[in-house]
Amino acid sequence: MTLPGLPASAIDLESFVRLVASPIHCPAESWRPWIIRLGTEDVDRFQAYCRDRHITLIDTIDRQLMDLATVRLPSPASIEGRHRFVADALGASRGAATIGNWVYLPWEAKMVHLLEQDDYFEVITNRNRDKITRDEQRLLRTKRIGVMGLSVGGEAAVTVAQEHLCGEIVLADFDRLDLSNLNRLDAGCDDLGHKKAKIVRASHREDRSVPTGNHLRGRRNGHERGGVLARAGPPHRGV
Repeated sequence: MTLPGLPASAIDLESFVRLVASPIHCPAESWRPWIIRLGTEDVDRFQAYCRDRHITLIDTIDRQLMDLATVRLPSPASIEGRHRFVADALGASRGAATIGNWVYLPWEAKMVHLLEQDDYFEVITNRNRDKITRDEQRLLRTKRIGVMGLSVGGEAAVTVAQEHLCGEIVLADFDRLDLSNLNRLDAGCDDLGHKKAKIVRASHREDRSVPTGNHLRGRRNGHERGGVLARAGPPHRGV
């Protein structure tokens, strides 16, 4: 699902500046991150713009590159090769800031530097190898899952999303959070009265699986809930 006005793929710096200046949704209520790809000529302006807008930059791309190197060169004897892999990746780029993507989390005013999406997916799913194969992981990435009833199902939905066991999760629960739900839904007393689908969606939005296209959608009433699985097919890729 692509919300009106929100980018469905990586955007450039100019588009990002326009979206921040005229947001489609209140940042605090937003749940979908934006992916920004920088060119060499954008770096100084990008950093200055984030500083002026009080957007926190989080950059650990060197550590992520080392994670990627470890996945591709897993042998303990490959330590030197891993360092060479990172150095080559940094040397081949037009500056470290242009490697991969920057992911903006509008609800926290944070900008996180992440690997390119396929590399990111390769690293974040690597520890699933003892459970499923790479081919199985890629196949699951094409699937849509519906979760109906979120008092218990909400935790299952977030776990499935964290492990990238699907491409899209559709949440279905018409109800709002009551005090009696707090023994099985990860929420607090300040969430009482809020829609369960919104609570579960919010608990997932900061998970690093979001930028790879794995996202949660809330359904709010019985009519919509009944149609969730009837629309099975190729998932809509999220940002």
